Amino acid sequence: MEVLSKDEISAIRKLSSARLITKLSQSGVDEETVDAMDPEAFVAAWAECVASGKDTETPAETQEPQDSLYEMKWIIFTSNVSNIIITKQQ
Repeated sequence: MEVLSKDEISAIRKLSSARLITKLSQSGVDEETVDAMDPEAFVAAWAECVASGKDTETPAETQEPQDSLYEMKWIIFTSNVSNIIITKQQ
């Protein structure tokens, strides 16, 4: 971690564990390896990725459409809430 600036280290430490898991997975770290890590290991592993230049995003064509998935989940959620409200009103 000596290669990273204080600002970079601070930014990495501020990331949530969920965000670090996502970033590690996108950078090619094996899922089993990530599952075996604790929160401090997430920080250390991501710092190593940043220091070695492996922190680049996966090309768009190989990424899962996160926005579309989020929108679908939101539509399903709001639809279910609407159904509950309509059912209670009847």
